[in-house]
Amino acid sequence: MKKEASWRLLNCKALPVHFPVSVAVNIYVDNGKFQRNIDISREDSVSLVICRLWNKKIFGSCLMIDYKLDKLLSIKTTEEQRIFPADPHYNPYEPTPYAALEQLFSRYKLTAGDCLVDMGCGKGRVPFYVNYFFHTTSIGIEMNPALYEDALKNKVSYSKKARRRRGSVEFQCVLAQEYQIQSWDNVFFFFNPFSIQIFMTVLQHILKSGEMYPRTIDLILYYPSNEYVYYLSNHTQFKLIEEVQLDYYHERNDHERILIFRMEREGN
Repeated sequence: MKKEASWRLLNCKALPVHFPVSVAVNIYVDNGKFQRNIDISREDSVSLVICRLWNKKIFGSCLMIDYKLDKLLSIKTTEEQRIFPADPHYNPYEPTPYAALEQLFSRYKLTAGDCLVDMGCGKGRVPFYVNYFFHTTSIGIEMNPALYEDALKNKVSYSKKARRRRGSVEFQCVLAQEYQIQSWDNVFFFFNPFSIQIFMTVLQHILKSGEMYPRTIDLILYYPSNEYVYYLSNHTQFKLIEEVQLDYYHERNDHERILIFRMEREGN
């Protein structure tokens, strides 16, 4: 029998008088249990609560995909971990949904000769995914020591699963703007990890590397901010080559899309 994801609100008959309130939600998928919290105000209807569950990617097929692909890769990235950086220039950690990655890579292909750098990789979901499915060398850049340690633990379990995969998966605990870009780094992934000021600094390092070691460089932007898009379009040599509107989310949030920008090697 096919098992479906299910959810239940805990203590929903005894909500406190004071709003807003955080309510625990249990999710059950293939005998695995995940707990999430959502914030509910006095004005929220049941339908609004369900929409909020949906938007947090804990309802239906998205959760199934996240859970099953974590299991396939022998990693743990699905459980929510709220980490809010002290520096306002950095955004809170959230893993890229596997559903988004599947739609992206149905349109955009990597090869074993590519090297993808994930700026703000968290526990390493994207680096493991691209290495497993495309044999692509990947590098995860993460400034938070706790998330970095989780990525290293995932690497141990993943390495046992993917012993015969070509390419490598590496992680560095360093600020994105301090990462030393290598001449073979040619694809950079951003899930809106930091402010436009830091993004501009990272972009300048990428552009400088492209001048020193001419090559075609792609930028993959998931959930891109308007500032990112404006800066790339008006102040760099990068050109938009692809827009992927995500089927699961785009109707509810216009930012739920993936943009791919490319800087061609001179002479191409």
